[in-house]
Parts: sequence; structure tokens; C-alpha cells
Amino acid sequence: MAASHGSYNLDDIAVDTAGASYGAITYVSDWYGTTPQSVGVYRCPLSGQDCVYVGSPNSDSYGASRLSPSLVAGATDSFHLVWADARYRNADIYYRSGAWGDEMINDDICSSPQQAKPSLAVDAAGNAYALWEDQRHGDAGIYFAYRPAGGSWDAPIRLQDAGVQADRFSPAIAVDSAGNAFAVWTDMRNGEADIYFCLLYTSRCV
Repeated sequence: MAASHGSYNLDDIAVDTAGASYGAITYVSDWYGTTPQSVGVYRCPLSGQDCVYVGSPNSDSYGASRLSPSLVAGATDSFHLVWADARYRNADIYYRSGAWGDEMINDDICSSPQQAKPSLAVDAAGNAYALWEDQRHGDAGIYFAYRPAGGSWDAPIRLQDAGVQADRFSPAIAVDSAGNAFAVWTDMRNGEADIYFCLLYTSRCV
């Protein structure tokens, strides 16, 4: 893929059950000077044919940037995507599944500092698990949300140990074949950057 007026950046890659690869791309156009970043998803067939554009967030973003996409491929010709979207000034976390419309995951539109750096996992049943940085309490925290297949996102919860106040950032999430979700992040509770892990069970760490 070649950008004729701007630049592409590959943020994430995934492979569907048919062996086709998908790339989540951020694009910055220089057609009329500096413009906001946009996100697109491209499918590259196993046959080696050219990659084709298959979807992106809705176009009604009011000229705002979209950043940090996280991508999961499912069955043939399907994908799940999360990203940080600044259409309401401070960035919020959005989700899209294939041709379906955008869904906001976090629940505090226009009322808090921004959310950033989402990570997405989807199990074999189509249940989705999202993790992201969130500054609504003044520090950098990690929030988690769950979406059952075909349903709506549950209310986000903060991954916070009782009595511990420290910045947390750079989250990542994965899910196994049994639907167990595993979260990792960088944590400053000891005064330096350490890596923490938890098993997410019914929207909490165990």
C-alpha cells in the first residue's frame, strides 16, 4: 500500500480463520497541510493478491484524530477493532465489528481527561474484552470492559488494588480458548516501572 498524499503507519496485524491477514493502519494526509490521523483496516488474502480496504470507523468524527487501533480477526472476512477517538475533544475508546457501526466503550463522554492505548481480545464465541489507559481520576489508571457476543459493552471497571495509588499504563490483554482473560500493564506503585499481571474473572482481578 502506498500513500499518495501523506503517510501510513501499521499499528496492528491479525489473521482470520481462512489465513488472510488484516492490518490496522493509521493514516495522516498532507493534502491540505497537517490533518488529523484516521484509521482503516485492510485485508490481505493468503493468495498473495493486493491488500484491499475493508472498513474503518464512521466518518462523522468532526475532523478529530483516531489513534492506537487494536485489531482482532475472527471468522473469514470478519474483524473487531478498538481505537482512541477524539471526536468529543478528549479521546474516548470506541469499538467496531466489521460493517457494524461505532460503539463507545467508556462511559464518561466529555467529562474527563482522555482515554488512550486500547488493547482488544476476542474469544472463540465472539465475546470481546477491552483494556485501556484512563485518566478520569487524575492519574493514569487501567480500565476493563466486557462485551458478550452480539450484546452491549458492560460498564467499565478500574483495575485498582485497595489502598494503592500509582500510575498504570501500556496495557495488553489476551484470552484463551476457555474464555479466560489475562491482563498485563506497566505499574509505578514501587517508584519504578514494573510489569503486573492479573486473571480477569467476572470483571475483576483474581
